[in-house]
Amino acid sequence: MPPSGAVFTLRQYGQFTQVAQLSLAAGSYVVTAKATLVNSNAAITAIAYCTVLRGPSFPALNDQTLATVNGTGAVALTALLPVTLPTPNVVRFLCTNNTLDGADGDLEAEMVTMVAVRVGTLTQQGSPSGAFLD
Repeated sequence: MPPSGAVFTLRQYGQFTQVAQLSLAAGSYVVTAKATLVNSNAAITAIAYCTVLRGPSFPALNDQTLATVNGTGAVALTALLPVTLPTPNVVRFLCTNNTLDGADGDLEAEMVTMVAVRVGTLTQQGSPSGAFLD
């Protein structure tokens, strides 16, 4: 978890900044991550884009969320990742300003939280075989 009150300056267009991380033991979890993204540049539309993912890098099992922030404003983004870890692993929450307008630092992430709830078994709804998520 980031320190209480931490503010993260985000870079632009796919250059992700890690805003939270959890090291988890083997098992099944539902991971929720949330951040408030604040645009400080009234002249641009920021594209707040966050992802929670398992493993060291793309393409890992992940969930993504994004929203536009017109001018100075803020948006809260939440991502949810049900995951079964066969071995201990790291789950990370990363964000970026997915636009070429403005400059690095126009968008900041604050009020970041990340929680993992351990569960017995995960079953994918709608799966014909009731397959487990990994």
